[in-house]
Amino acid sequence: MRILVYLFFIINICFSFDLKSINNIKADFVQIITTSDNNKIEYSGNSVTTKGYKSYYKYTKPFEKEVFIDEKQTIVYEPNLNQAIIFTSGIGLVDILNNAKQDGDKIISHANNITFFIYLDSNDMPKKIEYTDTLDNKNEIILSNIKINTNIDDSIFVFNAPKGTDIIYSKSNTF
Repeated sequence: MRILVYLFFIINICFSFDLKSINNIKADFVQIITTSDNNKIEYSGNSVTTKGYKSYYKYTKPFEKEVFIDEKQTIVYEPNLNQAIIFTSGIGLVDILNNAKQDGDKIISHANNITFFIYLDSNDMPKKIEYTDTLDNKNEIILSNIKINTNIDDSIFVFNAPKGTDIIYSKSNTF
């Protein structure tokens, strides 16, 4: 999930977009995870990512979940559990950007021992991202309805824990 945020920035920097003119990106996504024992899990939702490295993900299927990401931390809030887990930052944007290279219809990037493949459509817009995570799960993220530079209320990036929410601080830097 956090990887998706950084990949939006890679795409914008490496292709026809001028980073200085991009303030934000909104997109719908479907994330298909194939586990090492070939089970498939499919998530879907929408996301907002800004130039200031703030991101918000609203997962709608198979269950609701919200993810808030900034340069310091990731907060995963699960309303059904009334629980929020706070992780320290993981893969750094600079690490990914410094290693991104275009290869035909895709971008390849390496960071923290993970290789990311970002595929483009005929208009140089991202359509799919693939990578294998540290647990040997294959991730495929399909993007749609991408919108650039729309009006966004910054309050969407702020997590306000509902009363009674259990807050858990993870010692891990990934979730």
